[in-house]
Amino acid sequence: ASLPNTVPGGKRLPNYGGTDAYAVCISNNGIQRWEACFGGPADDLCRTAILLADGTIVLVGSSSSTPGGRSNKTTPLVGGEDIWCIGIDLNGRALWQSGHGEAGQYFSNDTRGATPTPDGGFLVATTRGLPLGDPADPSTIWQAEGLLVKFDGTGKVQSIRHYPNPSAGRSSSQDAQRHLL
Repeated sequence: ASLPNTVPGGKRLPNYGGTDAYAVCISNNGIQRWEACFGGPADDLCRTAILLADGTIVLVGSSSSTPGGRSNKTTPLVGGEDIWCIGIDLNGRALWQSGHGEAGQYFSNDTRGATPTPDGGFLVATTRGLPLGDPADPSTIWQAEGLLVKFDGTGKVQSIRHYPNPSAGRSSSQDAQRHLL
């Protein structure tokens, strides 16, 4: 059976911009309980969801949007693309949003590795690109670096660990993700 008032694919919420982060809760018997959409005017996505000890669901991904306008994104854009985390309650309502970016750098939309920590926070593994020239120039060479970012339970950055260029065929984010285990 289809959901009432749905668009093709079942999503009832409008987009805020290019790509948005979308979460849906399905009951054990297959009934949609709620859906939530988060984003700004550009591309925003979340590829990982984790559950913290206090019941907060954290959506983890990346954003290239600024807040404002027809948007529910609240964190500023610092780099070209930033790590973006959204804490939501068990009904899909946003509790907080957090971002981490650095001017002139682009964090990968491959921000997928995340895990809760015993202190109620969480770790995120990602890759960032550092342009070795003008980022607008298509011939610019980019240097990759893996990052392991520690957040507290409200999305505040507590520490950042850097993993230099990949070695032995692994990507930098794989090096950082090894430390999640």
